[in-house]
Amino acid sequence: MFLIFMAAAAVTADPSACSAAVHNDLSSAVVACSTKGLMVDPLGKGGVTDACLTALKTGEYVGQYGPKLPEIGRNGLIRDFDKKIQLCIAPPKQPATPELKTTNLWD
Repeated sequence: MFLIFMAAAAVTADPSACSAAVHNDLSSAVVACSTKGLMVDPLGKGGVTDACLTALKTGEYVGQYGPKLPEIGRNGLIRDFDKKIQLCIAPPKQPATPELKTTNLWD
């Protein structure tokens, strides 16, 4: 039963859990930010967005290599992760498609 729960948890993406793992315990960030089984859904209906997948991969990278780096390098990786996770959590608003004023031949 526990194995089924872990398999289901591995497929869903949770940016807040990944961010908490990167900021609190780097060694657990590899598991919390795992991207195995995730697919990009361009329509945003069931999968993750491209920005979230990039942020999760960055978090996984930080968890894997961050503990081995000196503090200055680790802080740089975490800053890069913070920028990417913000784009995942609060994506920028896209401007509306402008309406072109056209003239019809019968006008």
